[in-house]
Amino acid sequence: SDAHFLFWNQPTCPQHQVFLRWVNRGEPAPNVDRAQVLFNLADLDPAIEHIYLALSTIAEDCVIASGGGFSVSVHNLTQGVEHAAYRSVTQYARETCAIFAEVYRYKGQWKLRIHDAGYSAGLAAFGQDYGVNID
Repeated sequence: SDAHFLFWNQPTCPQHQVFLRWVNRGEPAPNVDRAQVLFNLADLDPAIEHIYLALSTIAEDCVIASGGGFSVSVHNLTQGVEHAAYRSVTQYARETCAIFAEVYRYKGQWKLRIHDAGYSAGLAAFGQDYGVNID
C-alpha cells in the first residue's frame, strides 16, 4: 500500500520494521552509502513477503542517470558480514525511476533478486507494476 512506500517524508513503514535513512546532498557521508534501507529479516511481520528497493527522482527534468553509480549490498550488521553486493551496470538515460533489487520470501527463506531496470514513465509506472496507485 501507499503507507509502505518509504521516501523522504515517510522514512519508515507503519509497523516500524523497515527504515530509510540518507545523507542530504552536499553533506559529508560517513561511508560510501548516501542512502540505506535497514531491516532485520527475523523481525519482519510474516505477512511481508517482498521488499522492493527502488529509486525515483523528484525534481522536474531530473533523470536517474544524473545520480551517478548505484549499488545494492546486503549485510548482517550483527556479524559485520556482507552477504551480497551488486553495482549497477545499466546505462540509464531517460528513466526517472528504477527498481534495483527485491528481497523476498521463498519457501520460508529470504532471497535477493537483482532487477536493475528503469522506468521512463516514472514512479507511477513502477507502482502500477506492483499494484499500487501513485498519483
